[in-house]
Amino acid sequence: MGCAGFVGLTIDDGPSADTGSLLTTLRDHRATATFFNVGAEVQKYPGTVRAEAAVGQVANHTYSHAFLDELTNEQASRELLGTNQIIASITGTTPILFRPPFARVNANTEGIVHSVGMTTVLWNIDTYDYVDGKQLVQKFAGARAGDVILIHDKIASTRTDLSRALDQLEAHKLCTGEIVPSTTPHFAWHTEKFGDVTFNAKVVAPTG
Repeated sequence: MGCAGFVGLTIDDGPSADTGSLLTTLRDHRATATFFNVGAEVQKYPGTVRAEAAVGQVANHTYSHAFLDELTNEQASRELLGTNQIIASITGTTPILFRPPFARVNANTEGIVHSVGMTTVLWNIDTYDYVDGKQLVQKFAGARAGDVILIHDKIASTRTDLSRALDQLEAHKLCTGEIVPSTTPHFAWHTEKFGDVTFNAKVVAPTG
């Protein structure tokens, strides 16, 4: 299948005992993903993290899935750097992409992220798989080139429906790509309080 464009598929909150099922589906579809992993879980499943690295990108989702904006600067830095050290010890590569749990980020936490050489990656398509699991396939069907899609590890309906969701991308000649830092803001969502929320990353063709 020729690719008319690329989307960023991101998987949060892993790894877990069930990640292997997601990896099998990705391999079956020759798809890639960016895995925003929790450091404490990485320590439990190092073999799974190595398998993730063979399929896509392994990224940072803090060590304890903490509200980063409620921590001191020192605590927040430890959440990021500690997780990076754990992942690098397993994969040989230090992550450069970071996703704040619950999208809880502000100017101060962004400063900490940049100070440790990382880039915050949000999303602009939320599948709400953590709510009811009924919108996953529909959300994938509406994706366009450049979109960043959020799904989660540990959710049974996501494991069940991911193959059909990827079928929707293929039907629109969209392929999964790699997420890289960018100087151009990527729109995530709009809020009444904060206006447009953006992040500085983009989706490109996989390099591996």
